[in-house]
Amino acid sequence: MKQYLQEPCNFVIEDIINIIYIETTSNWILDNLTTDEFWVLAYTVGGEAKYRWNNQNFCVRQGDTMFFQQGFSRSAQSASYDPWKFIVVKFGLQPCNNHTREILAGIANICQDQRTAMEQLFTELERIWHSKMPGYIIRCKGLLYTVLYDLMRDSGQFVNQAHPHGKALQRVVQKINENVNKNFKVSELAREAGMSESYFRAMFKSYSGYSVVQYQNFIKISYARDLLLSGNYRVNEVAAAVGISDVYYFSRLFTKIVGTNPSSLFQ
Repeated sequence: MKQYLQEPCNFVIEDIINIIYIETTSNWILDNLTTDEFWVLAYTVGGEAKYRWNNQNFCVRQGDTMFFQQGFSRSAQSASYDPWKFIVVKFGLQPCNNHTREILAGIANICQDQRTAMEQLFTELERIWHSKMPGYIIRCKGLLYTVLYDLMRDSGQFVNQAHPHGKALQRVVQKINENVNKNFKVSELAREAGMSESYFRAMFKSYSGYSVVQYQNFIKISYARDLLLSGNYRVNEVAAAVGISDVYYFSRLFTKIVGTNPSSLFQ
């Protein structure tokens, strides 16, 4: 049987250089800046700014997240009528393989209108960084991994567009994404795709880069994190909403994937 396996997407956040909230003035300008030593994430809390790179102009507004790889050059100017306010994260990152480099390159430089969950993540990053509480660097790295995972997922980077069973597997992925409260058996999803269970397991892994169980867990915990960050639900309510009856198992799984326990999001 021909294999379509990809290298697993993996990278290491080597260090976090700084996390800071900035309120610009009406005359704030960034002139052809190139960050050779680090990567950059910036979330727009308010106001507007005009950016330019590759001879193209872009406008960033509240809710927009920007992502710049190491060595990326750009210029910017804050809007005089509504100066830009943003949280910026500067960090070192090392992709573990070429497949990961391709996935990171596929993330849009501007991911538009990601309010609520993304704003909560950046706000929490900035708060924990400046708190200097015990273990703050580990907690910040965990949240930063979550931000990058969400950007990769939302940019559609976890699918193999050239896969020979792409259409059938995309239906399965969509079913999982739209039913986070359900726990699908592999056999059930295999029937959905019209494959034997063993063949389906191999094809799903080659398509998404994850096992079926891993992918279901990632989607559940990603949705759970958004609910928790909204501040409207308790941990046990969120666990039930994603189809996990054992709160202790939910907390362990959440910590493993997000890098921090669910209760910490309320602190």
